[in-house]
Amino acid sequence: MRALEKRYRRELFLAMAAYVVVMLLIYPLARQVEAPFWRALVALAPVLPFAAALRAIIRHVRDSDEFQRRLHLEALAISSVVVSLLSTTAAFLVAAKVITLDGTVLFWVFPALAGLFGALRCWNARRYGRE
Repeated sequence: MRALEKRYRRELFLAMAAYVVVMLLIYPLARQVEAPFWRALVALAPVLPFAAALRAIIRHVRDSDEFQRRLHLEALAISSVVVSLLSTTAAFLVAAKVITLDGTVLFWVFPALAGLFGALRCWNARRYGRE
């Protein structure tokens, strides 16, 4: 395995492990804290490890060769378009009171984007006969 891949996997694993710990131990306290400032601070605690994970992804793409960047870009473009279309469609249905969704549905935007990106990135690599 290339050094770039090792670094990426290590950084991403550590960031996501920290995210899981924060989500299990700290985030549940957000509803119990009375003061708005501290409640906001506790509620936003998962953002730090999440940002570290995004940093690992950015570093991985930035340090990849041109071909790998192309695979990433194509997968990201298609997944962004699909998730944008789905979220905009849902927004119109909510605005027209056809369906009811609360704000927690926003938690699914990034997982949908990341999952679709990963699938498309693998498909793209196979299409070009790589990996």
